[in-house]
Amino acid sequence: LITLKDSEYSQSNNDEESSGDAGHKIMANNVLCRILAMAVMKCLKRDFSWELWTPSLSSALSRLCLLVEEKDLLRFPLGKEKAYSNDQVLLICAFLHVLRYGRDTTGWCQLILPSPPVPTPHNHNEESPIISSESRGAESAVAASKIMLPVLQPTMPLMVECVGNINSSILIAIPKVSETKTDKDSEIEEKPLLEHVSEELRHSLMAAIVGTSFANARDIAIHAMASLRRALQNYKNSNDAKGI
Repeated sequence: LITLKDSEYSQSNNDEESSGDAGHKIMANNVLCRILAMAVMKCLKRDFSWELWTPSLSSALSRLCLLVEEKDLLRFPLGKEKAYSNDQVLLICAFLHVLRYGRDTTGWCQLILPSPPVPTPHNHNEESPIISSESRGAESAVAASKIMLPVLQPTMPLMVECVGNINSSILIAIPKVSETKTDKDSEIEEKPLLEHVSEELRHSLMAAIVGTSFANARDIAIHAMASLRRALQNYKNSNDAKGI
């Protein structure tokens, strides 16, 4: 038998332990988000913009995306006032770079494109260069999609599902695209995170629906429509005019 005072004391201790465990979990998730964002940005560094990842690097990034999904690192905001923390914003921006890189390297293209013509010799005595089908396939868009799709397919749902949780008041600093770079202050501009994510998702969804096969395009489109419908309802419930 325990007294009422002992019962209240034990309940208060349990509440303190649960709040402490929740704080440690939030801190651990924020640290994990920052480490994963650094790893993704490290993988995006390359000698030239059209350089493709190796199959081993693509497999590693695919597992990284699965880790983010299993840990629910982007499903729930970890910051104050139900907003994404700075570490979560870094991870979101890193995945947006992955989507952009996938578009630039035709990673969504599963269409069988015609092979480039073989150069003909100027005279009949010269032998025409022999180009194997394997060398052509390695440079084709289909070969690029085999490397990029294992990363792009899990990345797209992560970005689409986090749209409804993004506070429209969050601003990020991104490089400004300008022809002249005379003023250093003009190279960086502030932009709403929601607008930045929406622009990239618009282009990536178009590339995914047009470039992939019918079954993949159907699944991507249905998932995007359902997620964006829930996001719109969340903004309506929170009276967020900018988000709407």
